[in-house]
Amino acid sequence: MNFARILAVALLACAGLLRPAAADTVRNGNELALNLTRLNDQKRYDLVKTRLNMIHTFRFLQIKEKSEPDPETGDIKLKTIEPSSDAVVTFTISRGAKVSYDIIRPLTTNDAVAVNGRVVKISKDRPPVIEMGQTVIQFKDKLTPKIGLELRTEVDPTAADSSKPK
Repeated sequence: MNFARILAVALLACAGLLRPAAADTVRNGNELALNLTRLNDQKRYDLVKTRLNMIHTFRFLQIKEKSEPDPETGDIKLKTIEPSSDAVVTFTISRGAKVSYDIIRPLTTNDAVAVNGRVVKISKDRPPVIEMGQTVIQFKDKLTPKIGLELRTEVDPTAADSSKPK
């Protein structure tokens, strides 16, 4: 009986420790922005409820405004446009995020970036303003998707494809 209690407590502790280690699913921010401009008010409200505080990836974000680094914190604020929906995506890159900071510093308006971040606020405006929390700049991007051969596996048939099971 005592062994059963110890085993039950151990299993519950393990289950509790393993759950926080699971990673969040990363969602397509470009599709989110496009859907926000196309849906009626009720469907849009439902979408905002389900997607708020989730991590999204945005590509092809064209920089429209870029602030100078804040004299105290070094933060750089950006206002970008998502091309398929004209949604405004805003975020801040802090000096502490060294890789993102180094990528963003030399960029100017009309350059494009790819970012990952948590969506923290979505306005009711049309086109919407999507505010992101902590954001990571992945790389300087192109302004529009390339027609045709976009995926690495389409360019090089011998390339590894992580979407297919091994």
